[in-house]
Amino acid sequence: MTAPTVTLANGEVVPSNSLQWRDECFNRWQRVVQMRAMDIHGRRALLAQVEGNEGAVARQRLEAAFRDDWGARKGDAR
Repeated sequence: MTAPTVTLANGEVVPSNSLQWRDECFNRWQRVVQMRAMDIHGRRALLAQVEGNEGAVARQRLEAAFRDDWGARKGDAR
């Protein structure tokens, strides 16, 4: 059975069980963890940088991941 495929941020399509996908997910998570220690101004600057370098979709994905992480750490049921 073949693994489903996913599209990396660079547009490459790879199996969902590939090392490239694992690495991209890990790097995305590291950004979320990095944002935990930032104040609102630092987070906004990072989000603007991500949007400038990687596009609006990457920014929205990071915002959503941080919001979910924040809610989970604060005990919000989402």
